[in-house]
Amino acid sequence: TYTLLITNTQNGCIDSLAVLVTQDITPPNPDAGPDELINCFTPTIPIGSMNNPSGANFTLLWTTANGNIVSGAGSNTPTINQAGTYTLLITNTNNGCTATDEAIVTADFLQPTADAGPGFQLDCQQTTYTLQGMAGQGSNMAFKWTTVNGNISSGSNSLNPIVNAAGNYLLLVTNQDNGCTNTATVAITQSADVPTATAGMPQTL
Repeated sequence: TYTLLITNTQNGCIDSLAVLVTQDITPPNPDAGPDELINCFTPTIPIGSMNNPSGANFTLLWTTANGNIVSGAGSNTPTINQAGTYTLLITNTNNGCTATDEAIVTADFLQPTADAGPGFQLDCQQTTYTLQGMAGQGSNMAFKWTTVNGNISSGSNSLNPIVNAAGNYLLLVTNQDNGCTNTATVAITQSADVPTATAGMPQTL
């Protein structure tokens, strides 16, 4: 409260008037939401929170120096597709006050390793073969063998299925923790060195 006092020095009369000055420097309360993770399951995600102040007197702006905002940079929940630090700036246009909050997004796009093993040639003595698949980069792996011109007799969801026909075999390795995959192929051939038997022409006794 500010009071103005005026004194007439000739007659000693005084008068006063008070004025009240208020203050509004309350900043907004931004909420950038929890830290997030992107991977092969969810390479593009929304971040942020719906708990931010709203209304005509609030503006929101998301920025990042090392990430990537796909859409919604002026919304509560922008869509991003890259690891980085994302900063939410909220401005109260009534009082000019601003405040910021950050969300950190990390990424896990580590691919598993896939090795379909060595090739092999089937023959008349060994008509089946156990494929020697190998995989790495994680402990929670899933395996799937497929072929378009061979035949898998058993174990298509293991590293070592049994095959009994020539063809190309594809191993798909999936890291079930992050959804990332890798593939490898192996060729199984069939020996062409098969004897030909000829009994001759029919005869009459």
